[in-house]
Amino acid sequence: MTKEEIINETVEYYKDASKRGYNAANMKCVYLAESGNMCAVGRCLIPGSLMERFSGGSRLAQSMRNCGVSVLDVVNLEEILKPEYRGHCRSFWAQLQYLHDSNDHFNDGTMNEVGLKRAKSLIESQRHVNDANI
Repeated sequence: MTKEEIINETVEYYKDASKRGYNAANMKCVYLAESGNMCAVGRCLIPGSLMERFSGGSRLAQSMRNCGVSVLDVVNLEEILKPEYRGHCRSFWAQLQYLHDSNDHFNDGTMNEVGLKRAKSLIESQRHVNDANI
């Protein structure tokens, strides 16, 4: 899939508020919520991959958050992404995740106008990014 297709798919996915991988108690994103909901990157990962190790309640995920480390910094995404999502640089995935993580982009769990504008801006900015060095 192209980056634009992934972004548009993500926007469609989050039009349904019940799908957001989010812990309302601590207002944090989770890769895989207890409900089965997933974050922007989590939904693109191979089921049964490292995703469970980095889900919101895991000790590893909590330790990493406390140290300001993102899962995107410590795993080889190409190995755990579903094949159709491979071939894009880490910065793309980080920006897609930010689209999901920012509460400013959602109203009652559904992506709002600010989020939609951010998605459009992300599409424009990614058109000129070379993914040669993944």
